Amino acid sequence: MVTENLAWAQLHRATKRYGLGIREAFTKLAEARATHRDVVSFGVFLAGAAIILMPGGRHLMRCDQLRRLRHAFGRLVGNNLPS
Repeated sequence: MVTENLAWAQLHRATKRYGLGIREAFTKLAEARATHRDVVSFGVFLAGAAIILMPGGRHLMRCDQLRRLRHAFGRLVGNNLPS
């Protein structure tokens, strides 16, 4: 359970934090995948990579109005954690 929470936190850091460059964000994303592959499935990893690379992607991850859409997409790509 601890490694699941750690992977989840690393994923969120990679896709939501201001101040992280693309390289640092990909490092956090890779760390999340290595920490717990069930939490950060391949689909979640690809979605995270797209968010990091997409202009404005991290802003969209922090936007409250899109929360339900993010949760639905997360379930679609294999995120099995509760919302």
